[in-house]
Amino acid sequence: MKTKLFLYISNIDFMRPLKAIILVILLIIPSGLFAQSNEYNDIIAAVTGCKSPNDITNTTNSDSFIDSEPDLTSYLAGTTCTISPASTTICPGTSITINYTTSNVWTGSYAGTAQYSTNGGGSWTTMTPNTTNGFSYSPTSATSYCVRVLNNDGSVACGPTCTTISVYSVSSSTPTLTAPANYAYLYSPSVTFTWTHTTGTHPNSRYEIQIDGGSWISTGIAKTYIATVAAGSHTWRVRYYEGCSGNYYTAIARTFYYYSSTTCGDVDHLGQNWTVASSTTLQGRHYNVGIFTVNSGVTVTVNSSCHYFNVEATSINIYGTINGNGAGGAGGAGGAGGAYANNGDGITCYGGYGGAGGAAGSGTGGGGAGSSGTQGQCQQQICGGIFCSGNQDGYDGGGGGGGGG
Repeated sequence: MKTKLFLYISNIDFMRPLKAIILVILLIIPSGLFAQSNEYNDIIAAVTGCKSPNDITNTTNSDSFIDSEPDLTSYLAGTTCTISPASTTICPGTSITINYTTSNVWTGSYAGTAQYSTNGGGSWTTMTPNTTNGFSYSPTSATSYCVRVLNNDGSVACGPTCTTISVYSVSSSTPTLTAPANYAYLYSPSVTFTWTHTTGTHPNSRYEIQIDGGSWISTGIAKTYIATVAAGSHTWRVRYYEGCSGNYYTAIARTFYYYSSTTCGDVDHLGQNWTVASSTTLQGRHYNVGIFTVNSGVTVTVNSSCHYFNVEATSINIYGTINGNGAGGAGGAGGAGGAYANNGDGITCYGGYGGAGGAAGSGTGGGGAGSSGTQGQCQQQICGGIFCSGNQDGYDGGGGGGGGG
């Protein structure tokens, strides 16, 4: 009796299970039990479509009952699935092509299945195997794209292999300047500039500052900048460069005034209010002021070099103190020394004359001229001999007092 080893049954329709049972029985029953050998073969042909049992495992008929299965490891071991490009970040609205590539996917009986996903493996779509399938996308947020190959039984042959496409955030707003405030008065040459803004994430996005109409200076993504300025009025502004769009967003310029100890002259406040919030030394003429206020507990000292501090404002509120000791000018110069006395008779001694009065003080509230000095005391000097031309008694009178401050 002959027996056959067959590996599996393919292309089974709804009658195949019954045919399989019959075939098994036929293969077990010796063909000699049949009266005619061709009767046995006819039954085999009717059940399997093969001419004889010898043809069962070698048939090429697509409708045959038994096929030979390929070696599973021979095509699964070499199956590959790759994806490109590598994870990256793009600007909003940018289209990017994702390439899903598979190779060595079994395509005959018991074919494998190539699939791709556009949501990180949440769902899968079948695609053509053993080639590169390229699809273009314009994601609005970070998205993971994946590729895999399944065996005919649903197990994973390779993958999932994924790439993540992130999206830069962009900003199309203008920076808000915070300090110095518009028309601020500063008392230090070192100025800290600050602003607020939401920065986009593109690596080329940056801030730039301009002072007094000069060149633009990049601060990167820092929202602060420190500079040293000269005494006087200054302007400043900031702009934002958006790396994705390539657009600039520029803030309106502000004005501030650096008020140094050497500032002694007219200062136009352009109608702005002026509040002195901490004790300081001030000088000069300040005009076109809105409301001028010295806060409680604050002392304003008049500069002793400039000697005056005048404010012309629509309203003045002094809740603190103004120390005007430095307002007076320097005292006048001392008077010239009095003439010495001449001893005409060699006996009488006269003191020196009093010095002239000092000049008036130079400040706006300067004192009057000093009075003349008193006469000097007599000091007799006797001189004789060939080198002495005469006696001169007394000494110079005292100089006059200086003018009041």
